[in-house]
Amino acid sequence: MEGVAGRSMPAMLTWLQDRQARLRESVAALEEADLFTLRTNHLETPQEIRWFIITIIEHDLYHAGEINHIRALHQHDDC
Repeated sequence: MEGVAGRSMPAMLTWLQDRQARLRESVAALEEADLFTLRTNHLETPQEIRWFIITIIEHDLYHAGEINHIRALHQHDDC
């Protein structure tokens, strides 16, 4: 993402929400059979498109957990 360093939090949130909407729209446009189409991943290994979708969702969840943990540590209410 170019030019991220100088962006405000509202601008970053808008950017993220826009990208999430694009992802949801792209996934919604797929037919069920499309989920099993093979594409090459970053290691040049064939993976079904559904693997990429799952990986993106898990990646976002992982970072959301990190952010929540840091917030809780800062607020001294981490369980």
